[in-house]
Amino acid sequence: MNGWNRFKKQILRVVLLFLCLISVTACAVRQPELQRLDSQAEPICSVAFLPFVNDSKFDMGELIVQRIMVAGLHNYPGLKIANEGDVRQLFHELRIFPKEQPVIEQMQIIGSRLEVQALIAGTIKEMVEVSQDSEVNPVIEIHLQVYDAESGQKMWTTFYRREGNDFRKLMHFGLINTVSELAKTMAKEIYSEWQHEGFAQCEKQ
Repeated sequence: MNGWNRFKKQILRVVLLFLCLISVTACAVRQPELQRLDSQAEPICSVAFLPFVNDSKFDMGELIVQRIMVAGLHNYPGLKIANEGDVRQLFHELRIFPKEQPVIEQMQIIGSRLEVQALIAGTIKEMVEVSQDSEVNPVIEIHLQVYDAESGQKMWTTFYRREGNDFRKLMHFGLINTVSELAKTMAKEIYSEWQHEGFAQCEKQ
């Protein structure tokens, strides 16, 4: 009987170890890779999104990600977000064509006209939904740049790549299987990292 009890305890330890390994793998968080190029003296409380560029083959991928990122900012009290239509109108007036990056002088004009502190630009490098064993694994790779609207200088850059399978948990609980769901999660993680740089901390003023 004692031998059977020892055997059951060993089996239980193995099962618990297996579950812990799965939990650690599922919950391990990949952080956005942020490179700071210039410091920001004050919290950023007003931003404008420059039209994102889509280098992937996913149709309308740049609009999907940009609008999800904009929507995610509405959770931050006191943060002003310039209207997308106003930004595109300025691009038209300044004759900035799709996939073109505004030069410093143009960024300063955009920032002044929209009365914002920072400009956010982004490029979708990869965006795809891969079918794997009757499931879908979305993949997004995005490069972001944050510019000081007054000087037109780049303050920091962020590179981030995520897959839906990064969030796979035991019994498929919490599985992300669309690019929209993945983009929402990535936006939250990016903004969390940016807050360390003084982004959207307006309620503290």
